[in-house]
Amino acid sequence: MIGISEFSVNKIVLGVGAVEKLDSVLKELGIGKVLIVTDGFMAERKLVDPVIRQVEKGGVVFDLFTGVEPNPTEKNAEDCGRALIAGKFHGVIGFGGGSSMDVAKAGAILVTNPPPVKRYLGLGNVPEPGIPVIAIPTTSGTGSETTNIAILKDVQAGTKGGIVSPHVIPRVAVVDPALTLSLPPRMTASTGMDALCHAVEGYTSLKATPFTDIFHREAIRRVGRSLRTAVNRGDDIDARRDMALAATLTGTGLVTSSATAVHAMAYAIEGNFQVAHGDACAALLPAVARFNAVAEMEKFREIAMLLGENVEGLSPGDAALRAAEAIGKLARDVKMPTLRQIGVTEKDLGKLAEVAFTVKRLMDNNPRVVTLDDVKGMFEDSLLRDGRVS
Repeated sequence: MIGISEFSVNKIVLGVGAVEKLDSVLKELGIGKVLIVTDGFMAERKLVDPVIRQVEKGGVVFDLFTGVEPNPTEKNAEDCGRALIAGKFHGVIGFGGGSSMDVAKAGAILVTNPPPVKRYLGLGNVPEPGIPVIAIPTTSGTGSETTNIAILKDVQAGTKGGIVSPHVIPRVAVVDPALTLSLPPRMTASTGMDALCHAVEGYTSLKATPFTDIFHREAIRRVGRSLRTAVNRGDDIDARRDMALAATLTGTGLVTSSATAVHAMAYAIEGNFQVAHGDACAALLPAVARFNAVAEMEKFREIAMLLGENVEGLSPGDAALRAAEAIGKLARDVKMPTLRQIGVTEKDLGKLAEVAFTVKRLMDNNPRVVTLDDVKGMFEDSLLRDGRVS
């Protein structure tokens, strides 16, 4: 059965130099006072200055919120919401990686929907639209600039939850590959693997449609051909352009297709270990791909080909499994940590599986039916192989 697709963002300004259009974007949205939401590193290193220059060029009053944390919490979002209300801002700019954009998106809805933010977690629980959000990514990974979800960490539950609503979709995404040129190799690799994970999950999910398949196939192809270059030669603007487009494409597709078991399992790891989101996803994706390959053999075969594997003469099952091999090779080539290097041990697997299995929104979207034992088995596969493909 073919589902219905939804296009995610009102406007995308994409290309080298796109940030220089920000002043006209602010004018178009009628924003006279804006809060720029970012993290302390971006502010201290003055990486946010290109945005400030364009805001000032447009004559817009602004202030900075620099309290964004890695893997932001519900409190982080509520702090942002309070700052937006106190300053009577007309709009918000999320500048940085997925954390900054998610805090901006969650904070924006709290201006018109009273806290606590926990009441809006889940699907379709935000009654009123928030103030306008402009999302400006400085990494090429989460695709948050075009998605209908803001991810926040639930410290008590040891996992992450998502506010999933059309009301958190940014009004405008400004995607400038030049803003990613200074991204260090380690972050380039982690965020790039996150983009690949989104694309693979979105392409093979139960909610995938022919429309979303177009976005995800192209994203996989671009990551496969350019992530290694972006990591090892960060000043290559063509590779950076490929990665920026891949992240935005797959974020757009995910509005309809959504993620699957990989993200549910990654949230459990991130809730219990200090680890970047892309690292957790990369450590788990090969094992989940091996598990899911039997349910979507043709699509996983195509993923293998998009990532450069030769599958000629292989059976459908063997060709599908080549996708997991290709993903594992890419992760190793860009030096992603394994599950064991993240700190996970055998004694952690039962608890992690139980936490991951509760994320029904994602588990129920997996192309192959998943039991609790299956989740534990995929964790075990990731841990025992420790990055090996065989």
